[in-house]
Amino acid sequence: MADILVIGEAEIIEGFALTGARIRPESDPTRAEQILHNLRVSRESDIVVITESLFEQFPEKTRVLLESSGRPIFLTLPRPAGMEFLGEREDLISRIIRRAIGYRLKIRR
Repeated sequence: MADILVIGEAEIIEGFALTGARIRPESDPTRAEQILHNLRVSRESDIVVITESLFEQFPEKTRVLLESSGRPIFLTLPRPAGMEFLGEREDLISRIIRRAIGYRLKIRR
């Protein structure tokens, strides 16, 4: 079974502990960036999920490094949104699938 770590604001990630995932509450982007760098080097987790609100505060260089990482795989947890953001969420899902299987899929409703 894959080791999953979820990083972000405590009020958003606490429920993931019920699924068996490890959680690491963190709302400071500088500290979170250091934690993620250490995870990239150590490869101690298989999948790292980061809240979108925290991920967006990282410098562009950090975001690109995380998105291109092979192991661990870094994923963003989208914030809840209405239908106006459906296209962005579909793009995110498509990118995740592309990273997992190597093919770009177009999601149709």
